[in-house]
Amino acid sequence: MTLALWLCFMWNSATPTERWQQGNEAYQQEQWTQAVNHYEAILSAGGGNGKVHFNLGNAYFKNENLGKAILHYYRAQRYLPGDPDINNNLEIANQTRVDPIIENEDEAFLEHINFIWQRLPYPVVFWSGLVALLLAGAASMLIIARPHSGKWVGYVLVVTALSGLFLMGTAFLQHRQLVREDFAVILAEEVAVLAGPQTREQVNFELHEGIRCLILDETPGWYRIRLANGHNGWVPQSALERI
Repeated sequence: MTLALWLCFMWNSATPTERWQQGNEAYQQEQWTQAVNHYEAILSAGGGNGKVHFNLGNAYFKNENLGKAILHYYRAQRYLPGDPDINNNLEIANQTRVDPIIENEDEAFLEHINFIWQRLPYPVVFWSGLVALLLAGAASMLIIARPHSGKWVGYVLVVTALSGLFLMGTAFLQHRQLVREDFAVILAEEVAVLAGPQTREQVNFELHEGIRCLILDETPGWYRIRLANGHNGWVPQSALERI
């Protein structure tokens, strides 16, 4: 076996844990490209999680690949919504974009659920709602078993039932946001947004790497996208990647 084949075999046989350690070591040594390669290998092996995406975003940012950095910060948020480090680094990365921050960009996309989603992770909301519903069920059983148990049991039933339904509804909306696949990040350094899915169409405006958009429609080779401020048009599929 030649040295090149042996090195290739050793590279491909590394476990995700070993990749993680190697990626962290490369990052600490400011070897940004090597760190990116190790973290990407973890994702390719199906070992993706919030920490891997966060570190990969950091490595891409240090390697001056802004689009990829923002993409992986958004992906990290799906695993770890509300994490202050992810939110802080994403904000810093967004501030370095060529395109200006759109006013209320997050609120325009996530609407009212954004406030809770950024502060209470989905599992917390879901389990809190489930506990509240279980307490409501226990209170209802107590009322059936002991009809004269007192008004306080009725109050507990009403409060826990309403709270549980609200929290479970919120958790459902959060989950829908977490699994959505129609958000994307522009990765091209610069791309013209056209009036139609053909290169000869009129240019509506131009975008630069790092800005988030919503995919409205697609046709072979093209996506129709919309920004948080409502501006929309067509871009080549190669110009962006889904979050």
